[in-house]
Amino acid sequence: MAGTSEGQATEYYIDVDSAGDHGRAIKPMIVSRMGYVMRQSLTADVIEDMDADDLIQQVAYHAAEDRDFLLPDTPLKESVFRVLLANENKPMTSEEVSKILEDKWSLSPYPRDTSPEVIERLLAGGGDTYCFVAVPPPAPSEEETETKSEAVAEEIEVEGALEE
Repeated sequence: MAGTSEGQATEYYIDVDSAGDHGRAIKPMIVSRMGYVMRQSLTADVIEDMDADDLIQQVAYHAAEDRDFLLPDTPLKESVFRVLLANENKPMTSEEVSKILEDKWSLSPYPRDTSPEVIERLLAGGGDTYCFVAVPPPAPSEEETETKSEAVAEEIEVEGALEE
Protein backbone atom coordinates (compact mmCIF):
# COMPACT_ATOMS: atom_id res chain seq x y z
CA MET A 1 0.00 0.00 0.00
CA ALA A 2 1.30 3.48 -0.85
CA GLY A 3 2.08 5.91 1.89
CA THR A 4 4.09 8.94 2.75
CA SER A 5 7.63 8.78 4.00
CA GLU A 6 6.37 8.94 7.58
CA GLY A 7 4.33 5.77 7.07
CA GLN A 8 0.96 7.50 6.95
CA ALA A 9 -1.55 6.26 4.40
CA THR A 10 -1.99 8.34 1.27
CA GLU A 11 -5.22 10.31 1.06
CA TYR A 12 -7.07 10.88 -2.21
CA TYR A 13 -9.72 13.28 -3.48
CA ILE A 14 -11.37 14.21 -6.78
CA ASP A 15 -9.41 17.02 -8.45
CA VAL A 16 -12.24 19.08 -9.91
CA ASP A 17 -9.86 21.85 -10.98
CA SER A 18 -7.78 19.75 -13.36
CA ALA A 19 -10.57 17.51 -14.69
CA GLY A 20 -10.57 19.48 -17.94
CA ASP A 21 -6.89 18.63 -18.39
CA HIS A 22 -7.94 14.96 -18.55
CA GLY A 23 -10.70 15.70 -21.06
CA ARG A 24 -13.41 15.37 -18.41
CA ALA A 25 -16.37 17.64 -17.86
CA ILE A 26 -16.57 17.25 -14.10
CA LYS A 27 -19.90 19.04 -13.54
CA PRO A 28 -21.94 16.62 -15.70
CA MET A 29 -20.13 13.73 -14.02
CA ILE A 30 -21.25 15.01 -10.62
CA VAL A 31 -24.79 15.88 -11.71
CA SER A 32 -25.28 12.42 -13.22
CA ARG A 33 -24.78 10.94 -9.73
CA MET A 34 -27.71 12.94 -8.35
CA GLY A 35 -31.16 11.48 -8.00
CA TYR A 36 -33.67 11.85 -10.82
CA VAL A 37 -35.76 14.54 -9.11
CA MET A 38 -32.73 16.65 -8.24
CA ARG A 39 -31.33 16.38 -11.78
CA GLN A 40 -34.65 17.50 -13.22
CA SER A 41 -34.67 20.60 -11.03
CA LEU A 42 -31.32 21.81 -12.37
CA THR A 43 -31.26 23.52 -15.74
CA ALA A 44 -28.14 23.69 -17.88
CA ASP A 45 -27.77 27.39 -17.01
CA VAL A 46 -27.97 26.71 -13.28
CA ILE A 47 -25.39 23.94 -13.56
CA GLU A 48 -23.09 26.20 -15.57
CA ASP A 49 -23.33 28.92 -12.93
CA MET A 50 -22.74 26.54 -10.02
CA ASP A 51 -19.29 25.72 -8.74
CA ALA A 52 -18.30 22.02 -8.89
CA ASP A 53 -17.83 22.05 -5.11
CA ASP A 54 -21.42 23.25 -4.67
CA LEU A 55 -22.64 20.39 -6.84
CA ILE A 56 -20.62 17.95 -4.73
CA GLN A 57 -22.29 19.38 -1.61
CA GLN A 58 -25.69 18.77 -3.20
CA VAL A 59 -24.77 15.15 -3.87
CA ALA A 60 -23.41 14.70 -0.35
CA TYR A 61 -26.42 16.23 1.38
CA HIS A 62 -29.21 14.82 -0.77
CA ALA A 63 -28.31 12.03 -3.17
CA ALA A 64 -25.86 10.09 -0.99
CA GLU A 65 -28.64 9.12 1.41
CA ASP A 66 -30.72 7.62 -1.41
CA ARG A 67 -30.72 3.83 -1.18
CA ASP A 68 -29.92 3.61 -4.92
CA PHE A 69 -26.82 5.81 -4.66
CA LEU A 70 -24.37 2.99 -3.93
CA LEU A 71 -25.84 -0.31 -5.04
CA PRO A 72 -23.83 -3.52 -4.53
CA ASP A 73 -23.54 -4.15 -8.27
CA THR A 74 -22.06 -0.71 -8.97
CA PRO A 75 -18.61 -1.02 -10.58
CA LEU A 76 -15.92 -0.68 -7.94
CA LYS A 77 -14.16 2.39 -9.39
CA GLU A 78 -17.53 4.12 -9.76
CA SER A 79 -18.32 3.19 -6.16
CA VAL A 80 -15.08 4.79 -4.97
CA PHE A 81 -16.00 7.96 -6.89
CA ARG A 82 -19.42 8.00 -5.22
CA VAL A 83 -17.93 7.46 -1.75
CA LEU A 84 -15.65 10.47 -2.28
CA LEU A 85 -18.62 12.55 -3.46
CA ALA A 86 -20.69 11.47 -0.46
CA ASN A 87 -17.81 12.53 1.80
CA GLU A 88 -17.95 16.04 0.28
CA ASN A 89 -14.70 15.29 -1.57
CA LYS A 90 -12.68 15.51 1.61
CA PRO A 91 -9.44 13.52 1.27
CA MET A 92 -9.80 9.88 2.29
CA THR A 93 -7.45 6.94 2.60
CA SER A 94 -8.03 3.62 0.89
CA GLU A 95 -8.75 2.14 4.33
CA GLU A 96 -11.56 4.64 4.94
CA VAL A 97 -13.13 4.03 1.53
CA SER A 98 -12.79 0.27 2.00
CA LYS A 99 -14.51 0.42 5.40
CA ILE A 100 -17.46 2.38 3.98
CA LEU A 101 -17.93 -0.08 1.12
CA GLU A 102 -17.64 -3.08 3.43
CA ASP A 103 -20.23 -1.61 5.79
CA LYS A 104 -22.57 -0.69 2.96
CA TRP A 105 -22.30 -4.03 1.17
CA SER A 106 -21.88 -6.40 4.13
CA LEU A 107 -25.12 -8.25 3.41
CA SER A 108 -24.85 -8.08 -0.37
CA PRO A 109 -25.40 -11.22 -2.45
CA TYR A 110 -22.53 -9.96 -4.66
CA PRO A 111 -19.25 -10.70 -2.87
CA ARG A 112 -16.60 -8.12 -3.82
CA ASP A 113 -12.99 -7.56 -2.89
CA THR A 114 -13.11 -4.13 -1.28
CA SER A 115 -9.84 -4.51 0.59
CA PRO A 116 -7.72 -1.40 1.16
CA GLU A 117 -5.11 -2.78 -1.28
CA VAL A 118 -7.65 -3.04 -4.11
CA ILE A 119 -9.08 0.40 -3.33
CA GLU A 120 -5.55 1.86 -3.23
CA ARG A 121 -4.85 0.52 -6.74
CA LEU A 122 -8.10 2.00 -8.03
CA LEU A 123 -7.40 5.38 -6.44
CA ALA A 124 -3.81 5.46 -7.65
CA GLY A 125 -4.83 4.51 -11.19
CA GLY A 126 -8.08 6.46 -11.50
CA GLY A 127 -6.65 9.84 -12.43
CA ASP A 128 -7.76 9.88 -16.05
CA THR A 129 -11.29 8.59 -15.66
CA TYR A 130 -12.41 9.89 -12.29
CA CYS A 131 -9.75 12.53 -11.58
CA PHE A 132 -8.54 10.89 -8.35
CA VAL A 133 -5.36 12.52 -7.07
CA ALA A 134 -3.25 11.95 -4.01
CA VAL A 135 -2.89 14.69 -1.44
CA PRO A 136 0.73 15.81 -1.72
CA PRO A 137 2.79 15.06 1.38
CA PRO A 138 3.51 18.10 3.51
CA ALA A 139 6.84 19.77 2.87
CA PRO A 140 9.26 19.26 5.75
CA SER A 141 9.58 22.26 8.02
CA GLU A 142 12.95 23.98 8.40
CA GLU A 143 13.26 22.48 11.88
CA GLU A 144 12.72 18.93 10.57
CA THR A 145 15.24 19.49 7.77
CA GLU A 146 17.85 20.81 10.21
CA THR A 147 17.25 17.89 12.60
CA LYS A 148 17.68 15.36 9.75
CA SER A 149 20.84 17.13 8.57
CA GLU A 150 22.30 17.05 12.08
CA ALA A 151 21.47 13.35 12.42
CA VAL A 152 23.19 12.55 9.11
CA ALA A 153 26.24 14.59 10.15
CA GLU A 154 26.43 12.73 13.48
CA GLU A 155 26.10 9.38 11.69
CA ILE A 156 28.98 10.28 9.38
CA GLU A 157 31.14 11.29 12.37
CA VAL A 158 30.38 7.99 14.16
CA GLU A 159 31.15 5.94 11.03
CA GLY A 160 34.43 7.88 10.61
CA ALA A 161 35.41 7.23 14.23
CA LEU A 162 34.64 3.51 13.86
CA GLU A 163 36.83 3.23 10.78
CA GLU A 164 39.87 4.64 12.65
